[in-house]
Amino acid sequence: MRSLARGLRLSSTRELLDKVGDERILSFLRELEERSTINVGTFRLNRLAAIMYYNAIPPKHREIRLHPRVKEILRERNLLPLFTHQSEGISLIREGKNVIVATPAASGKSLVYLIPILESFIEDSRAKALYLAPTKALERDQLIKIVELTRSLEGFGAAAYDGGTPAKERAEIRRNPPTLLLTNPDMLHYGILPNHRKWSSFFSNLKFIVLDEIHEYRGIFGAHVANILRRTKRLANMYGSNPVFIAASATIANPKEHAERLVGEEFEVIQENGSPKPAKVVLLWNPVPIFDPYNDAERLFIGAISAGLKTIAFCKSRRVVEIMTRNIKRHLLRIGKEDLLRKVASYRSGYLPEERRRIERMLFSGELIGVVATSALELGIDVGELDCCILVGYPGSRISTLQRAGRVGRRVGKIGIIIMVALEDALDQYFVKNPEELFSGEVERAFVNPENERLLPKHVLCASSELPVREGDSAYLGSKLKEILENLEKGNQVRRTAFGYISLVSRPHAKVRIRSIEEPFTLINVDGGKEIGYVDGARVFRECYPGAVYLHMDRAYLVVGLDIKN
Repeated sequence: MRSLARGLRLSSTRELLDKVGDERILSFLRELEERSTINVGTFRLNRLAAIMYYNAIPPKHREIRLHPRVKEILRERNLLPLFTHQSEGISLIREGKNVIVATPAASGKSLVYLIPILESFIEDSRAKALYLAPTKALERDQLIKIVELTRSLEGFGAAAYDGGTPAKERAEIRRNPPTLLLTNPDMLHYGILPNHRKWSSFFSNLKFIVLDEIHEYRGIFGAHVANILRRTKRLANMYGSNPVFIAASATIANPKEHAERLVGEEFEVIQENGSPKPAKVVLLWNPVPIFDPYNDAERLFIGAISAGLKTIAFCKSRRVVEIMTRNIKRHLLRIGKEDLLRKVASYRSGYLPEERRRIERMLFSGELIGVVATSALELGIDVGELDCCILVGYPGSRISTLQRAGRVGRRVGKIGIIIMVALEDALDQYFVKNPEELFSGEVERAFVNPENERLLPKHVLCASSELPVREGDSAYLGSKLKEILENLEKGNQVRRTAFGYISLVSRPHAKVRIRSIEEPFTLINVDGGKEIGYVDGARVFRECYPGAVYLHMDRAYLVVGLDIKN
């Protein structure tokens, strides 16, 4: 046994006997080690390349003054005492400072923004807060938790405002904005900012802007979001408010720098995690090259759920998710485990929102014991406690690896299992040879360039349609604002007035696509005309050309037509 940066490398699962109290896990690990060796010709090969154990870390608490009503709400839900990083973040926010919390998954980051929002509401019932999530799924997941937490706080309201909100409900939200409005960058750009006059009471009382999972805001998407946030600040300031920004991020190398580039303001960073970390066992599984590695992953998945372990397998593509799920169910049927068939599901983008919510609920409630997913389930959606995470190939970054591994062993006293099934590419094989670097190496940096010269003029044009743009608005719209306005004026896209530059383009927001994916195509089952899902424009010609076989939720469909016009 040799000491690693953050754990112990073991020579056998026998060394876990005094560390793992869960008999299900011990049984699974013993069986896995027994099945790890395989005869190939005259050779006997061991597919279990490494076993590592990461010790549990106890919590660190720090008490701070809380409003009696907030303290009562937290105590009722066993959320006290606060961890050190929560207390530190809340204290800084009370001082009016922007804060980014970059602690691991399941460390209670949401309380860092919720407690100040609740206290602000108790002091002034007109106070408002805006919550932004990179996905509707995460936004809706947070809404459920917030509604449950604040149920007993009279007058406090929270609502989601996105593409899935019915038109009648949207109109009511605009008329009577809730204390906490949850949305995403898309709806903020397309729906709220162009119609800010309908939101005047909301912007006038905006105290906080919460940015969840900001490590997702990088690259081109991040550049768009950065400019949307600057336009939001500009409008909020015009209405007389100066909101504090509260950001949450996965573990990245440059959280402070990233938040400051994204928002354009100074941030205080909190990285020292005070929450407990349950023990984890990490296994590196290296399939024999002449065999299919996905078959190994399927057998490991079946072994885990057969042992009663709630399991998630992460795959790199939607098609692999569908194929693995079908193969797993067929194998369960062959070995006489029909009782597990209904307890296994696939999860990826392209499913209808209601289908995804149903799978999330079933996983949370325990109706499902296993799910095969893409990165769509990587973000902080709460699916309850999981025992085992199977990475089918290295996810491509340490950020994603930590996020996915953070899905398991979240409860104190429990142990989580992480298995990486190595594929044949060089990076996977590097980690097989250097397993300690899977979790102990440096995480990646997040990069965003708000002054991207191709994107910034589009956002300046949008800003000019929201509110006349002056050359002094460079604090929001970048140092090259004067040059951009002159070019837009030459192109007859804006006109100079006594109040500033105003847009001459009708609905410029609709012409800015903030995500790289194309408009989605709806999938319709011609046998009955029912909508079954969707596929984005970047994939449709590769996956849904006439004659293609499209896999969807354990079923195979034959594509009979592609209507590009509609």
